[in-house]
Amino acid sequence: MTRIDPIRGLGAIPGTVSVHHSTRPDRARALARHMACQPEGAAACLLDDGEFAHFRNEKLLARHAI
Repeated sequence: MTRIDPIRGLGAIPGTVSVHHSTRPDRARALARHMACQPEGAAACLLDDGEFAHFRNEKLLARHAI
């Protein structure tokens, strides 16, 4: 079973990121389990292979494919 384990990131943006989301079906189930334990309104960003997210002041401006 895939798990989402917390890691200490840069701390610039609060929330959860799920990478390789559409190519790994197990990630969706793991994210659902993880988010069920988070406070209501917690943020999650889902990214597919080759994508990155562009944030400014904690607001998602765009998702880009490379």
